[in-house]
Amino acid sequence: MSRLTTNRTNQTLTKFLNEVSDNATLRMILPVLRTRALANGIYAEEFAQAVNKVKSLDDLRYRLTLTAANYQEKARYWDDLGLLVRARDHHLQAALWSFYAQLIMKDAKQRSQTYNMCSRNYELAAPYFSYPGRKIEIPYKVATLKGYLRFPGNEDEIPSGSLPVVVLLNAHKSTKEELHYTEHALLRQGMATISFDYPGTGESISESFDLLNLDSLCNALLLFIAETKVLDANRIALHGASLGGTLALSLAAKFPQLFKVCVSLSAPADVLAKQSQNKLKRDLLSHLVEEEEDLSTLAQRFAVRSILSDISCSTLIIGGGKDIFVPFAETKNIFEMLSCQDKKLVICSRAKHICFEMMPSLRYEIAQWIHERI
Repeated sequence: MSRLTTNRTNQTLTKFLNEVSDNATLRMILPVLRTRALANGIYAEEFAQAVNKVKSLDDLRYRLTLTAANYQEKARYWDDLGLLVRARDHHLQAALWSFYAQLIMKDAKQRSQTYNMCSRNYELAAPYFSYPGRKIEIPYKVATLKGYLRFPGNEDEIPSGSLPVVVLLNAHKSTKEELHYTEHALLRQGMATISFDYPGTGESISESFDLLNLDSLCNALLLFIAETKVLDANRIALHGASLGGTLALSLAAKFPQLFKVCVSLSAPADVLAKQSQNKLKRDLLSHLVEEEEDLSTLAQRFAVRSILSDISCSTLIIGGGKDIFVPFAETKNIFEMLSCQDKKLVICSRAKHICFEMMPSLRYEIAQWIHERI
């Protein structure tokens, strides 16, 4: 066999193996992506139409991005006509579709551009939500943490220092924009919300995880809350998912007098625990959840197993019975190691990581649980 023929054979084999790998990953990604997207505001019928007959990951990325672009174009049309509420709904959908598109992008530049599309559309929609969102910047070390502050009513009509507030801490592979409907559930219960991108996520992606420090983060949040006159600094709740759940537990443990309620959803107690690490390596969906190298960076700083007994506030621990990343046993161990008197464990037996399968009902149950205690 000639060298040319051998090279062609090798190229054909490589292409075949890449296609097999791509198809296997696609088959794994689609149902998880669908569950997550539908849980957070994407319409089921439209998602089905968009991904119908998708044959590759590149095709999936293209169709998600195309749908986002179509929504953005429609939003601009309604903006030009001055129909801002109708434009709002299209901007929100453009933000959500572009968020899920960038989740599965490998190219950093393309991912950044697509996320910028997400954040810009959400910013345009936020002032016109039924509970309007105000874009905020929380001073933090040498940077600022960008996010949104939302009230359950007209700020001018709220008595000074009367409003409880929930601080939302997103997962590493999430951003403040994906928390929109979680915030909505909390707002309906009469609580204000603060969502933001901590270093290494969303609009703070350019900031190193090394900037993520519990003392600095807590100080920044408390100063911001104190300066927002209608918020009650004595009624602050924490709500975190995945790594955000670990951060919520860490803050509650280190500053027991400052936080009244803590909700932790699918939080790893030790992100380098052997059982979790091995399962994560076998999980082709890891880039939809958490990157292993990022977890390794944070492992030593935010392993909470040794400090759970320091948590004294009301604490709700939630996990998925089919969670590959954070096994049921790990979630149960977190609950059992808590020393606080008011604590509750919820295991969603059919749910996976972050329990998207149980949304939106779960987020409203969480909101009610917080409201009863704050």
